[in-house]
Amino acid sequence: MSEIRWWLSLRRFLVISYALGATLLLCAYYPAHNVAPLAALLSALGGTLISVGTVRGLFEAIAREDLAATFTILGDQSTTGVKRIIFPVQGFDWLEEIRTSRNVTIYGLRLSFAENRYYLAEFEHILETGGTVNLIMSDPRSPSMLMRYLEEPHSHPWGTDPHGWNNGLENLSDLASKLWAWQESLRARGKDMTRLSISLFPGFPTISYYLFDEKIYTYGYPYGVRGHNGPLFVFSSTSKVGQFYTQCLQSIISASTPLESSIAEILDITRNGGFSDAKCLSGTPAVEFGETFARLRQGQVRHLGPSR
Repeated sequence: MSEIRWWLSLRRFLVISYALGATLLLCAYYPAHNVAPLAALLSALGGTLISVGTVRGLFEAIAREDLAATFTILGDQSTTGVKRIIFPVQGFDWLEEIRTSRNVTIYGLRLSFAENRYYLAEFEHILETGGTVNLIMSDPRSPSMLMRYLEEPHSHPWGTDPHGWNNGLENLSDLASKLWAWQESLRARGKDMTRLSISLFPGFPTISYYLFDEKIYTYGYPYGVRGHNGPLFVFSSTSKVGQFYTQCLQSIISASTPLESSIAEILDITRNGGFSDAKCLSGTPAVEFGETFARLRQGQVRHLGPSR
């Protein structure tokens, strides 16, 4: 409110200045055209009153609406560190952020990243120049990943939603395969792998986090809606909100395991059709997964892979 009071004081100053200026100009104008001084003064005062009323009305409107909203937005930016809101996520080009960053951490990685040679080339450049790249994806074997996938709307032949989510677990296994192939190509070319980490998180990504040096991007996964159809929020990583999300990201990293320790099993399940929609959405998994969850609670199994 102190900012609004300051602006109202400035408004009064501007109104008075404008009125005095109009009076002086009119008084100077009329004598030059041989108009009686009294008529000139009355005309000047009339013009001044009109000017004061007009300017006052304009500033009142600004102070009541636009100014209050402006200070609210500025206050939010200051306290939360929000930099941008982008809608929707889909179609956003991450190349510039990757290219201008030295340290990148991404959780909720999409298949398009592993299929974009420009993204991979920039990741490699970061590693070559001493930066770090940390990529985390959801484990397609995760029980929570499967259960969320089962709850989502699907397209034909597994559902009626034309924009439904199909081939979800297959896409995850494909992402894991492509990231593994890229990692192996770097190793084969003698690249330093100590600053590259590719890992699996054993859960569903309720929020994706993309950390680029001093900026962190986040977007959520609403129930029944694809995450990339929603808004993308950008925060300063040093702000209170940015620090909160960075801590969340760190907890995900701590719970994740290296991709290389699980890639053989993931590829084996993929070859056997274990991640296919025919397997996951046909209704047959109910008994199998019920047994798996029972074993999961007993600590006998962690993932949905072959029986152990």
